[in-house]
Amino acid sequence: MPTYFGGIPAVLQPEHELFLGPPDPLQSLNVGESVSFIRPHGSLGGGQKYAVERVSVDPPIFILRGFLSDMECDCIVSAASIEGNMAMAETVTEGDNTSRTHCSVSWLSRSSATIDGSQFLVDTDLLSSVAPILLSGQVLGHQSTEVEDLQVLRYRPGGQYVLHHDGSPRFLTIIHYLNGVGGTWFPLARTGELGSVDDPCRNMNLNHVREKFESVRRGGAASKMNLGKEFIPGIDGVLVKGCSRRSIPSAPNITMQTNEKGNSGSVVQIDIGDAVAFYNSLDDGTFGENWRALHAGLPATESEGDKWIANHWFRVSNTG
Repeated sequence: MPTYFGGIPAVLQPEHELFLGPPDPLQSLNVGESVSFIRPHGSLGGGQKYAVERVSVDPPIFILRGFLSDMECDCIVSAASIEGNMAMAETVTEGDNTSRTHCSVSWLSRSSATIDGSQFLVDTDLLSSVAPILLSGQVLGHQSTEVEDLQVLRYRPGGQYVLHHDGSPRFLTIIHYLNGVGGTWFPLARTGELGSVDDPCRNMNLNHVREKFESVRRGGAASKMNLGKEFIPGIDGVLVKGCSRRSIPSAPNITMQTNEKGNSGSVVQIDIGDAVAFYNSLDDGTFGENWRALHAGLPATESEGDKWIANHWFRVSNTG
């Protein structure tokens, strides 16, 4: 039987190794380069032009600039805000409400977010347009490939999510920024050559780092995931930060900051409707987790106010 993924009938591929990284043309982009697409608006007609910009080599991280319209952002927030629809957020560890703080959550099915009462389904429309861009035909057509319902999160000022990994079988994460408040930090991400000043881990024993990561992941103890604990957001790795280019039209997309030790980090500016997509798995056919995809949700400030984001997680099984 064909697998209907996000509304797209996909042709099943023969069983062989799956490579879970970005397909072309995204794979061939250098950091700072982008490619443009148009996303159809389904039954609303028209389309949404957006650009996909690469901001990290490893893990592969891309910014989808202008992916959501203001109307779609408002629609998702409204659907999640229905009285009684949001609850205190936990993590995959049942009962854990300390790793993620001052945060409430709602899960939206593909039929629960509509615009102006029409039959336009926000989630289905997003998936059907973005999946062929971010997934290879091999992965898109695999019988185990699926996507979870849209998770919508509201962080109060000071709320955060400590350093964590989204984990197998979630090989691809998309975070949509619904009100332009960012704060997603990848402390171990490199934006240049392995071992260069653009690699925050250049002075680390990478085999030791990988072993430590795998040991902690096997134990499921997120609180012990302290790799890069001495690093600084904006100085090390990649920091995705909110900055309204509507009020500051000349604001650069990416800025580099260097400290006295020579560490060079990237600060990536996002706006309302932008999204970040990153790959959690190694792109080598092993289904292994990429430790460089560790990330944290930094606390929003009082001046920024609440942070509204939405998560899409794409999953695939290695059992065939």
